[in-house]
Order: sequence, then structure tokens, then C-alpha cells
Amino acid sequence: MKAILVFLSTLVLTLGLSSEAKAAEYEINYPSASSSVPYPGLDLNMVKKVKVKTSSSIHTPEQSLDEVEIVFENATNLIVKGFQKEGGSYSYNGSEVYRAVANDAWVYSKVLVTVTAPGKISGGKDLTIDLQVMEMTNALNELNYSHGLMIFNANGILKDVTPVTVADVETISYQDKDMTLTLYQKPKFDEFNGEGFKIKVNWMGNGEKIINVPAPIPAEEYSFFKAADLEIQTQTFPDGFTDHQFRIKYQDPFGYTQETPLEPLAPYIDQAFQTYP
Repeated sequence: MKAILVFLSTLVLTLGLSSEAKAAEYEINYPSASSSVPYPGLDLNMVKKVKVKTSSSIHTPEQSLDEVEIVFENATNLIVKGFQKEGGSYSYNGSEVYRAVANDAWVYSKVLVTVTAPGKISGGKDLTIDLQVMEMTNALNELNYSHGLMIFNANGILKDVTPVTVADVETISYQDKDMTLTLYQKPKFDEFNGEGFKIKVNWMGNGEKIINVPAPIPAEEYSFFKAADLEIQTQTFPDGFTDHQFRIKYQDPFGYTQETPLEPLAPYIDQAFQTYP
């Protein structure tokens, strides 16, 4: 009976982990934008930022585009929700296309918002946003068949700005100085360090850097995995030299633990802090 209860508890925990919705947030700072608004006084040319929110789960792995906000310099911000994915899958050229209607946007009754990405929306990917004044729809009012005057276009590279959660913190002595390594839970893409798990390194007397550890996971699947533990193995040799090896333990969508290969820490520190011999 006890074995059955343990099994059921494990099953419930696993299902809970796997069904948890994974939310992500992205931004494009000062995207390339253009506008051809035929209405005096409405200026959509200058864009400060585009904010994007998505979600998905292992049971519904098809990514959902939850919200897009366009922050304008000289116009009221546009916040759009209720996106529908074109065809429920990929378009003919491999891109993913989402559409929604913004009601009462500026001086217009209805504005069609079209968002296009080359595959799943994720950090480092290109995103295009088009705005059209809806002049005609079909009898069923399906977004895929609606069209009108194009008034705005924006394009840029997404930066992953999902709030950071700390998975583990370790402190070691590195070259006779204290070093604190903070492992972030979510693997990310960023333009400075590339793709993978992120570790913030605070090295006394040398400052603070972020090191990037390659993750054996496609960037599009980052939301389903989370780092759990930073393991560091230290060995001191007779000549006094100290070697640090490390690996990252992480959980897959079903809650099972996997790990990166055990590898030397020194090359990552050398690259981040430019301390080459």
C-alpha cells in the first residue's frame, strides 16, 4: 500500500511539473520601424521598444503569443492580446504568423496586427510586426482573410528578458580570492554570451561577469527546462595548484534530472575576465 502511495505521489508531482505553463518575456529596443499614416497628427515613426509575452506547456507545446506592446515616442502605446495563429501551425515558408485585432486604436475602429517570426518566438530570433487598418473582412470575419491599408511596420531581434530566478549559489577560493557563482534557472540567449545556461560570477577584486555554458537543448525549448544545481569539484595538487571542475544539473519537462558534462572552470573564467596567461 505504501509503495502505491509513493508511486501516486511521484506521478502527481511529475504531472504537475509537466503541465506547468512556461511564460517568457522578450523585448526589441529601438526596432527598425516605418509608418505611412494618412492622418494628420498621428506619428507612428518613432518606436522606443516592443514587448512580447508568450507561454506554452508540455501538454500544449504549441507556443501561444499572449501579448504584444509597442511603445511609441509620439503616440499612445498599443497593447494587443487575443492572437490567433495562422493555420494553427507553420506557414508555407517555415515562419509562424499570428494575428489579432486592436479595437479603437488611435483614430481607427479596428487595426489588424500581424506578427511574423522565423519559427518559434525565442531570444535571438527576428520578429516583424505589421499594422493594417481593417477595411474589409470576409463573412465569417476570419483574421486570415482580413486586409486593409498598411500603416506601420517594425522589425528587430528579440532579447529574452524573462525575470531571473536563482537556482543555486556556490562559493569557492579561486587564485586565493573568494569567488561566488550564481546559477540562473532559465537558459537564455543573449547577444553578448550566446545561448545556454547563465552563471553570474563575482570574483573579489576582479568584478562581476556572466559566463555562458552551452546547453544540450534547442533555444526554442529553453522554457521547458530549468537548471537545478551547480556542482563544483575541487582538487588541490602537491605543488599547490588547485583545479576546479563543474557541471550543471537540470530538469527536463517531466521533472527528471539530467546534467552537462564535467568540465574545467578555468577556461570560462579566463574568457569572461580576460585573464589569459
